[in-house]
Amino acid sequence: MERPMDEHIIRPYGRSKIRPDIDRGWAWVVMAAVYMGMMIYCITLYMNGVLYLALLDKYGGTDVKASLVGAFAGGLLCFLGPVAGILNNLFSCRFSIVLGGVFTSVGFASSAFVPSLDWVIFTAGVLVGTGYGMSSSGIICSLGFYFKRYQNQALSCAFLVVGVAMFVSAPLGLYLIDKFGLSQAFLILASVQLQMCVVGVICRPSTIEQDVRALKNLVRKKKTESLFNSYLDFSLLTNKAYFLFLLSTSAWNFALTSVHVHLPNYVFKLGGQSHDISLIMIVFSVANTIGRLLGSFTVTKGQYKAIYVHLLVLVISGVATSLFMFYSKEVAGIYIFTSQLGLFTGWPNAMMTPLSLSFVGITKLSEAYGLAYLFCGIGVSTGPVLIGYLYSMTGSYEYSFITAGVVLILGSLSGFGAMCCRTDGHNKPAVYSIDVEGEKLEEEELTVVDNHVTPDRSSLSASGTRIYGHDETCEQGQPLLGEKNEIKSHFS
Repeated sequence: MERPMDEHIIRPYGRSKIRPDIDRGWAWVVMAAVYMGMMIYCITLYMNGVLYLALLDKYGGTDVKASLVGAFAGGLLCFLGPVAGILNNLFSCRFSIVLGGVFTSVGFASSAFVPSLDWVIFTAGVLVGTGYGMSSSGIICSLGFYFKRYQNQALSCAFLVVGVAMFVSAPLGLYLIDKFGLSQAFLILASVQLQMCVVGVICRPSTIEQDVRALKNLVRKKKTESLFNSYLDFSLLTNKAYFLFLLSTSAWNFALTSVHVHLPNYVFKLGGQSHDISLIMIVFSVANTIGRLLGSFTVTKGQYKAIYVHLLVLVISGVATSLFMFYSKEVAGIYIFTSQLGLFTGWPNAMMTPLSLSFVGITKLSEAYGLAYLFCGIGVSTGPVLIGYLYSMTGSYEYSFITAGVVLILGSLSGFGAMCCRTDGHNKPAVYSIDVEGEKLEEEELTVVDNHVTPDRSSLSASGTRIYGHDETCEQGQPLLGEKNEIKSHFS
């Protein structure tokens, strides 16, 4: 049973002690459960195209109205990231996962009995999308808190699972609808989503997660902040390097969703048939999965060079997308374009969370994940709309694809800016030390007992201590505090 927050002991980790649940033991069980959870919610997430056609067939209505189901589900997944981060910090990642499983299962189950498309928009769109937002944040953050040495590998491979889910979602959705009908398919999907609650039960809070929550609660009390201000931390946006990285993340999401939505219609305009479009989407899914695998390999073997790869793949994809109109008349050109887009958007996707951690550190995992998905949502929501508007105004996709390519190139420039800011010494993730009676100790050696910060090898209270650190606002070695007996931290 967890100790009350005021009595919680923050155990040291890193060089000083080995935590029994980090990088070993139960951590591997959690990793397997998280990968299964990613598969569970991503399969239904990428089934929206199949459900869209089935909804039109059953309820009728306009194309725009039926598309709102998938739009709400995907949009809320991204835009609820910061809210899910609050729940992670306030309760636990386990709470967010279980809550998300309840929302998605109730949403799909109720969709089987509603009488109109308007209700389906609420049940399969709003309720399910809310569940996606809660679950996705909880499972990724829980996984990050269970690993230290193998953190990048574990997190990047989680997004590799998404590529597999993308590949099997459409065939599975078609099979369920053809075999059982839409209503029974909704009930089957609800039973599958209910397994997210099992995943949540397995993802019990790790010692690092408990310590991070305890430290944030301690700092919040010392700074007399409200729960809202303490756990919804937009101050990360003042980190210039991380903000520029988030802009580049929006850029590849803009291009990805724009082309993914409008490429089938473009192929149809060129005279392609349904089987041609299906084959193109399969090629995209396979290339995207390969890209995620390469992204996982990149952060595993070249952690500190991943940002260079990030901006390089955006440049290549931006140029290839901008020039697409010159080679799109040939069938081979369309497949080449689809392959490069899948490859070069899957690659940065797998690196997104590890790169975010490299900018802000493990204590900001929930907040960083929420902001990353918020910026993904900005790209996802604006891309298809702008590209569709350009097509309606010009009657041609020429300017639409050029725009998508230019946005990718701008995203690479933003990534270059992030790389430059990160090396200037003022935008690195904060690294803290503490001075106890004249002896400076690193963050990894600290422990907090009954709201007192002490070194690991001592039970001394925080009397006469000062916390030192460096981030964007203070030089390395400059005290973050002017007075003794007061604790201030940028962890909160």
